[in-house]
Amino acid sequence: MIKNKPFLFDSDSLKNFHKRIFLSILIFLFFFFSVFYRISFISISSYFDVTSQIKLPKKEIRGNIYDRNGIVLAATINSKSLSARPYLINNVDVLSKQLFEILDIDEETINNKLSSNKKFVWLKRNITPFEQQKIIDLGEINLEFHNEKKRIYPFKNTASHLVGFVNIDQIGQRGIERYFNKSLSNSKDITLSIDINLQQSITNNLLETINYYKAESGLAIVLDISNGEVLSSVSYPDFNPNNNQSFNEINLINRVIQSNYEMGSTFKPLTVVNGYDYGIINPNMVF
Repeated sequence: MIKNKPFLFDSDSLKNFHKRIFLSILIFLFFFFSVFYRISFISISSYFDVTSQIKLPKKEIRGNIYDRNGIVLAATINSKSLSARPYLINNVDVLSKQLFEILDIDEETINNKLSSNKKFVWLKRNITPFEQQKIIDLGEINLEFHNEKKRIYPFKNTASHLVGFVNIDQIGQRGIERYFNKSLSNSKDITLSIDINLQQSITNNLLETINYYKAESGLAIVLDISNGEVLSSVSYPDFNPNNNQSFNEINLINRVIQSNYEMGSTFKPLTVVNGYDYGIINPNMVF
């Protein structure tokens, strides 16, 4: 006589039980991976979303400025700028202090930017390679570097009023940089009539004269009398176009062309002409 097996160990029942377990596991895995995929997608897309939206416009390399002998007075080099994604940064206070020590920017200013909860903020444009390496060493993934261009002026204050300068976006603001901004922006080089070596010599002599007479300002011009070309044009006070901290209303004035002067002896020919017109004087008169 064969006894029936308990229901729990019935072959068909066991198979059905296994199927239910397997189906439950499949459903669980499906929902688990769906949620995991969604979370990962949101995290990754949010990480790259700002970078994909913040695209710096691709610009032509700005043309160089040369003196009459082909010496470079202004040129463009590759540079790095630093930005941040504040809404993803948690250790704001610690990071602000670290960046303050590296970038030499007011800590409160950095902290305010990192606390703004914005998706993108500039921290500093045109950082040095040393600053870049120090920031890389911090290991903060929500800080990002951008490739940019930086304008440099090898002769600094010398010829600063003539050459001028550009702003952070490489747009000419003064001097030749401004007047020929369109040409320079289209990668066209500009050659000036000045001789930078003569310019330096005239600058040194002018400074000696200003110091001797304790003057507040001065200017000097050297022209080629055969064709009227300007070989040197110096205005003091001047500024360093590499450092916008040296800019102010006084030293940005190019006294050669922007200051007012009494006519003085240059007005005498007009006096003589009027004398002729009114018959007051004639060529035979002696003074």
